[in-house]
Amino acid sequence: MFKKIILLSFAAIVLLSTSNVCATAKSTPSKGQTIVKENKQLVDTLSLIDKYQAKYFEIYKKRNQAAFDNDYDYDFNNYNKELKKLESKVEKQITNKEYLKKYKKQRKQVGKCRGITTPEINECAEKDYNAISNLLDEVYKKVELKISSEDFKNLALSQNKWQKEVKDYEKAYDSLTQGTLGTIIHYDYQIDMMEFRALLLMLYL
Repeated sequence: MFKKIILLSFAAIVLLSTSNVCATAKSTPSKGQTIVKENKQLVDTLSLIDKYQAKYFEIYKKRNQAAFDNDYDYDFNNYNKELKKLESKVEKQITNKEYLKKYKKQRKQVGKCRGITTPEINECAEKDYNAISNLLDEVYKKVELKISSEDFKNLALSQNKWQKEVKDYEKAYDSLTQGTLGTIIHYDYQIDMMEFRALLLMLYL
């Protein structure tokens, strides 16, 4: 959705944070925890989710910093490659191919709706947003039915933390929330965040 135009416009207004946040996955899960394999080792699924989420934010912010510096030829493109590499790594660890297939199909639809007038552009952006939001909600509810109440309680805490991080970082976009460009920026950012979160939650399935 016009990412290069969006980030260039955004870069002209605000310098984004590039703070590095790192979470470490536990190598020896405690009894009752949902586990998943990473590099042939069993790890706590939620710790892995938190680790990947922190890494995603780190790369995402650095990519936007590259946009601010107008460094598209190297850093911006490389950070985009890093994001795709991280997404691919997560996808390979997902065992429920049904939801993964549904996720990929939905992602292909994002951005296909193109409007000309401001109302049409807003309508298309909202359509993409709602589709990804519904998929995230569906996966989250599916996870709730599968894991223990204790695991879900911990996941809910992680989910709240993620939502806060998304909201805090979105404040950087506040100055561009007016008009057509602001709408595109808002929805594009939200869609990016929800897409990756849905992918991470599929590790439970």
